[in-house]
Amino acid sequence: MGGVEYFGEVKMAITARIDDDIKSLRKYFQKLFELLHEAIEENKKAPMEVVDFESVESQKTFFHIDHFIKPDMVINIYSLVDFWLKEICNQHQKRNNLNIDYNSFKKSRCRGMSDLDCLHNYLTKVVGLNLDSVKVSFDQLNNLRLVRNKLIHTGGHVLDEKEQDKIANINGIGLGGTSLFIDDSFIWDSLDHAKQYLFETAKF
Repeated sequence: MGGVEYFGEVKMAITARIDDDIKSLRKYFQKLFELLHEAIEENKKAPMEVVDFESVESQKTFFHIDHFIKPDMVINIYSLVDFWLKEICNQHQKRNNLNIDYNSFKKSRCRGMSDLDCLHNYLTKVVGLNLDSVKVSFDQLNNLRLVRNKLIHTGGHVLDEKEQDKIANINGIGLGGTSLFIDDSFIWDSLDHAKQYLFETAKF
């Protein structure tokens, strides 16, 4: 199964460490969904306000927060996957005494490729893992990456018309004009697939 790390005198498999992070995220997200529900209810009671649009600072007394919550979840899941995949690649390289590490592989063989694709290629082409059984999970994580990139780089807008159809066809993602809408199911599905993919890659 997973590799083992030492914490003081305690052995902990890498899969257990991953599972710990995922369960912590799940608990965190449950709290965030509660906050989201509260924020939406507060929005309904928000006062109408007149503002001076030439003012340097906002003159509002009520501030919406609901639009930050699901993007935070998407970014957190992708960050977890990115961190653990790099750790898993490093573990495989050390345990198998591989001549090329992930960073060297990325510099020499991943030009024009996303980090997620590069990590996947390292695990399949250098480490030699067969990841066919988690292709669906990898595809979900790739969709997660696309959504995460839009949230970070274009503020949750899909401006390129060619990309709009691609994004809109992702299960759990909708578009209103150019704005992304994230269904709850996309969050939970992405978290589940993150666990499945990471566990499969962490077999040593």
